[in-house]
Amino acid sequence: LLVISSAAPADPPETITYDQTVAAIIAQVTTQALEYELAGLTGERPVTVAGISYTIATRHSYRTQPISMATRYAYEQLAAAGLDVAYHNYSYDGRRWRNVAAEKPGLLEPDQIYLITAHVDDLPSGSVAPGADDNGSGSVAVLMAAKLLAPHRFAHTVRFVLFTGEEQGLRGSAAYAADCAARGDNVRGVVN
Repeated sequence: LLVISSAAPADPPETITYDQTVAAIIAQVTTQALEYELAGLTGERPVTVAGISYTIATRHSYRTQPISMATRYAYEQLAAAGLDVAYHNYSYDGRRWRNVAAEKPGLLEPDQIYLITAHVDDLPSGSVAPGADDNGSGSVAVLMAAKLLAPHRFAHTVRFVLFTGEEQGLRGSAAYAADCAARGDNVRGVVN
């Protein structure tokens, strides 16, 4: 359906054709849907995590229980979209932290990987830190993209990754990138 090219960047085509499937996917992205999802990540409304109602008042990486609930919420949302999901665990500052990564395997060249990412943690360090613009909006975009793209087939593998520890100096993304490099993952592009 949607094929991500691994070729070198080229001039855009002289004519762009309308793709009904792409238009239908884009039409599902509404301001109301984005606001609703953002309200869940910023504590404006409770969400269901592990089968209970929970208000995510902060997503600061050092707030152990809230960031754990926020990452579990993201995990559950990605799993509900039908994706293979895993926690990516890493250590920083003597603590164990986790990112959330979901994958949609490619059909033709699954070894070529494209990432759609954001950081789910926020500031300040207090008990209330909604982080709508940094980076709740990006996290919602990743979750929405995962939900809308999960039913479709792609030539290449697409991963949806939400990082923690970014406000402490890009810790989660650095750990994830290091693990990708150690595995020899062929990451062809990232939308962050």
